[in-house]
Amino acid sequence: MPITASSTLKTFGSGGQPPLVAIFRAGGEITNQTGIKQAVAAAAAVNPGSRVSSYWSTGSRAYVSRDGHTTFAQIYPPGMQGFSSDVHIKQVRAQLKAATPAGVEAHLTGRNPLYAASSGGSDGPSVLIEALIGGVGALVILFFVFGTLPAVLIPIAVALASILNTFTLVWALTYLTDVSIIVQFLIALVGLGVAIDYALLMIFRFRDELREGEDVETALVETMTHAGRSVIVSGTTVAVGLLSMIVLPLPFIRSIGIGGMLIPAVSVLTALTLLPALLATLGTRINSLRLLPKRLVDRGHPETGLWGRWANLVMRRPLPVAAVGLAVVGLLSSSSSKRTRAPTASRPSCVPSPASTARSRPLTCARTEPASSRPSPARTAPPRRRNTPSPSSRTS
Repeated sequence: MPITASSTLKTFGSGGQPPLVAIFRAGGEITNQTGIKQAVAAAAAVNPGSRVSSYWSTGSRAYVSRDGHTTFAQIYPPGMQGFSSDVHIKQVRAQLKAATPAGVEAHLTGRNPLYAASSGGSDGPSVLIEALIGGVGALVILFFVFGTLPAVLIPIAVALASILNTFTLVWALTYLTDVSIIVQFLIALVGLGVAIDYALLMIFRFRDELREGEDVETALVETMTHAGRSVIVSGTTVAVGLLSMIVLPLPFIRSIGIGGMLIPAVSVLTALTLLPALLATLGTRINSLRLLPKRLVDRGHPETGLWGRWANLVMRRPLPVAAVGLAVVGLLSSSSSKRTRAPTASRPSCVPSPASTARSRPLTCARTEPASSRPSPARTAPPRRRNTPSPSSRTS
């Protein structure tokens, strides 16, 4: 039976989170230093329920370096890695250094400490900050696309509702299964883009119907009949594609698939419920409070514009356009495959040295050459033998 993080957590109460690694170094034999075991225990006590593995708990020299000057200990915090999990890295490091005996250097490393150090000593940019950055960028784009304040703010409201509701569902999902911490970033960024995309599709159709002289109710019905159906098909396709990740035999990938499936599903529900209510409430006022001159954003009827002419060209000449598209895709695919294919002659062949030991295994690397480029044994000159004078020919 394979040992997984879930089974380890169930058996020992820890192992679901990456360990904190305490490293100690001294000028002499590190195992003779007194107080290191107590320092490890003090660091582990910061997270009650932590499990410790070290030389002092196992008696194994695998935790000690070859020269005997360095050792390490693994501290496994309790629980499973989650959205709000905190292993108190600063407090653990402070307790470790405070309890370490004099003359011994103590350091704390591991995945979480390295991640915190690489992000400037904090947990890095939060999901809220990343979502706000993406929202500001979306506001700038929507500003130039619509030019009116209500039309700019509606997609942001739809995205906000979709993201918050998806977070609620994922929070409930954590009580049923383990969810990767990556899911929260997918919800914030992918949810922002998908929800705004669906809102754009429906708002464009609603404004086009109003431009044609339809009343608000008729415009909304036509919007839901055509654009709403497109949103359902698009969201279902994305959700099914992400849900297919659950077939992979990796728990965190499966959780990403389940969480990723919720993003477009909730965005579709929001676009089909909240968005029509907002459009019905605003009505023709969606074109009020103009931020840009109308001549900069309203180019007339869509069928007479650039994209309308392009659509007419594709419909008149579908086969030539398809042939050109396939040629471009084929050209890009062939060039990409050539760049990613590494030549066999330049691959280094690394094998362990025969004289290597169990603790130190240096690798002997040599470049492999094709058989045609290797010199044949007949053409290879034998190594020169140095003429060493015999003892009888040496002068005294």
